[in-house]
Amino acid sequence: MTRAARFIAKAVSALTFLAVLAAIALTMALPRAFHAAVLTVETGSMTPGIPVGSLVIVRPVDPQTLHEGDVITFQKAPGEHVLVTHRIVKVQVDASNKHGLQFVTKGDANRGADAEPVPAAAVKGKVWYHLPYIGTFKNIAGNSSVAMLAVLVGLGAYALVQVASALLDRRRPKTPAEAAKSASTDAAPATTPGRRLQLLAATLQLSEFAGLSAQDATQLLRAELVGEGPETFTISLAREPEVLDAFVERLRPFSPVHLVRSEIVVVPPHTPPAPAAGADTLESGRPSHVTA
Repeated sequence: MTRAARFIAKAVSALTFLAVLAAIALTMALPRAFHAAVLTVETGSMTPGIPVGSLVIVRPVDPQTLHEGDVITFQKAPGEHVLVTHRIVKVQVDASNKHGLQFVTKGDANRGADAEPVPAAAVKGKVWYHLPYIGTFKNIAGNSSVAMLAVLVGLGAYALVQVASALLDRRRPKTPAEAAKSASTDAAPATTPGRRLQLLAATLQLSEFAGLSAQDATQLLRAELVGEGPETFTISLAREPEVLDAFVERLRPFSPVHLVRSEIVVVPPHTPPAPAAGADTLESGRPSHVTA
């Protein structure tokens, strides 16, 4: 495999795992913010649109606003905890007026409609969006926030390793002949140590932040918000180990519920081109202010 092919393969791998990391964070933060339920699809009745192992995010909805074609989640039978996610194929009103508004539903992969119409009272919500196959990761982590946090950190650390490896491979000479030719024409650059990075994730109690919201507390700590619940929230930060040591000390007064740190990875140095005259620059790791 050529150097370019190896670089592309590792870059794609890193981007894939970063996408998975973002998707899992999305299932923790966004649904809670909008009071939505996160459910795992266990059967193939909605394939190929919603594959087995997908997560469906279901938002509460007024049944009066539902229409044919909407995908809803409903209770299969009174007193049972089994939920079904199928598409509405017909909206009707019970002629006897015993159940009122009803929905005839059908799985996209099923030949016929469901045997019984769904009363409005059994509707739990409308599918907002779904994440294919991400339910597999959720099932591995279970309902434990600690396990989910470990999955987040593990995937993030793996992505950092892949990025670092790809950058190192990109900097390696293509062949000994090319390396010798380059050395004969250019002065050898001084060896610069790479940047050591580590990922930290922490779960904190909202009660420790004097009435601040999770977003405000995260901004105060200058971190990234990756999960939010009624009483706790989870943040992450990727920095040098020494910086994270100081950050952990800053967190101590807030009594963190959980603290997890990844393995250290080394990212090779990168020298950016000189900015053009008058161009905005980045200073101290903070984006410059851009005005129209």
